[in-house]
Amino acid sequence: MNPRFCLDFHKIGGFNVLRSILVASNPELKWRAADIIATLVQNYEDCQKAVLDADFLPILLNILDSEKENENVLVKTLFAVSALTRDNKDGQEHLLRSDGLSVILRVMCAHTSDRIKTKAAFMLSALCSSEPRASAELHRMGMVSMLVAIYKETEPCPSSEYVLSALLTLAKTNSEALKECCNSDLGLKEVLQARLKAMGNEERFMVQHFSGRWNQRSRGC
Repeated sequence: MNPRFCLDFHKIGGFNVLRSILVASNPELKWRAADIIATLVQNYEDCQKAVLDADFLPILLNILDSEKENENVLVKTLFAVSALTRDNKDGQEHLLRSDGLSVILRVMCAHTSDRIKTKAAFMLSALCSSEPRASAELHRMGMVSMLVAIYKETEPCPSSEYVLSALLTLAKTNSEALKECCNSDLGLKEVLQARLKAMGNEERFMVQHFSGRWNQRSRGC
């Protein structure tokens, strides 16, 4: 999409329309509005800035915190927040200041949907990769134990791979998180060994990669 479209859309009052839809109660319109925001800002810094300046992030985070049932609303809102903050330091700063990390963690832990867990885990992994403060804050919030618990409870599926990827990224970017992964009380080593016997190729590679990191670190634990 041409980034000029986003700015022109803003000039003709499109942002006001999207805002009114997002704060309304119609879930079918709400998820479509969130999807439009994600499409407008994805990979375009000027568009990300325009949407951030228009204070859409608090509205999107409120939706994530308040929506309890509609999977499409949650998935598309996660998509919008992810697109708004990806590779954007200003967006990530807004997310940190708005306590957005805890909101995303709550969404991932509160819902059994594979799509929701996949989107949330992917976003958290990307944030850990690009913003060291995010890694430190997520570790402080207990992300290691949360992700391990989710991984243990989840049968092999697309989201389990993304959950493990997020855990691996956190362990690679935060030394305290890696130490916690070594804690025998967490039972991570046993879970990984058990999964190696049953995984498909892609997640098997991820488990082997994580096991290698665990073994390297555990020699010093």
